[in-house]
Amino acid sequence: LDFETSGLVVFAKTFAVKAALAVFLCGACFCFANPPLQAPDETVHYLRSYAISMGRLDFDHDRGYPADVNALVESFPGAWTNAITSYWADVDETTGEVIDGGSSANYPIKVRGSHREWIGLQFEEYQRLKTEDLDIWKEPVMFQILPFLPQAAGMALARLFGLGALGCLYAGRLANLAVYAALCWLALR
Repeated sequence: LDFETSGLVVFAKTFAVKAALAVFLCGACFCFANPPLQAPDETVHYLRSYAISMGRLDFDHDRGYPADVNALVESFPGAWTNAITSYWADVDETTGEVIDGGSSANYPIKVRGSHREWIGLQFEEYQRLKTEDLDIWKEPVMFQILPFLPQAAGMALARLFGLGALGCLYAGRLANLAVYAALCWLALR
């Protein structure tokens, strides 16, 4: 295989293309490394994008979401990391050290019972809740459409392929990333 004439090397000759590819590849790592719904406001943005992906361009607080979307949001509370760490605790549960306010010194994962909490338990919770008929979450009070179009398009495509709420989340993240990488390419070009 001659790398100099392979498609990717020929395509990635300019700095703008190389930078956009680097942005996309590094960003893809972050898309999958971050647990679901843990970025600031990601839950509300996810719910709005999901509504747009279903063709709901208006707002109706009485409309809900499919059960698997409700299960995802219930399984991954937005402040999961804060909930399982002792960052704001007065006493670090693992060392017994008295801490005055939040400090990175008391950031170790709390011990609950005989096991340590970890994000995998939230994925297990999501799988369990998907089978229940949940009707908890309603549309957030948001009227914007344009900022959510890339993510909504990714989610709509994921649903066409039969993916559930979690697959839609990752498809939405990747669609946002693709648009961002394209904008970086345009800016550098």
